[in-house]
Amino acid sequence: MLESVRHGWYSLAPHCEVEFEHGVPVRIACEWSRKPEHEASLVDDIHALCGFRVSIGAWSGDGSPEREAPLTVAAAEFDGVLTRRARSAAATFFDRYGHALRPQDTDFEEEAYAQDFIAAMHHCGVGWDDVDKEAHFAAWRRTLHAEAERLVARDGEVQEEP
Repeated sequence: MLESVRHGWYSLAPHCEVEFEHGVPVRIACEWSRKPEHEASLVDDIHALCGFRVSIGAWSGDGSPEREAPLTVAAAEFDGVLTRRARSAAATFFDRYGHALRPQDTDFEEEAYAQDFIAAMHHCGVGWDDVDKEAHFAAWRRTLHAEAERLVARDGEVQEEP
């Protein structure tokens, strides 16, 4: 599966599910029968499912049949999160316009990068002082254009991550 199209809730382990946004794990929900001492195995299961190392935040949901917790992707995975977001942005562009990005499509690039960068900061729990926005742009842009070209060549066909 193209990881950047993974969006919504996916089964994880018995009695647990993980919510993804553009291939990035953001939340976990488990039945109360799944004990907090199993968090290390849940983290390993999430890593096996999507390739990202995460930490599990505070659980909430007292009195309900299930509990939920936010997930934070390891800060070291920031570039990986940006890569998934770039692939998703390319798919959005292709779906909307039916062609690869052109030199004059700078407005789309600038807006998509700003959104993806802020989303990656949020997903990884980092602040403005922790990352250099300009340092990541070139790699994000290469991924965006390569994915858009791949989608054009395959007429929008979704395939495994390269």
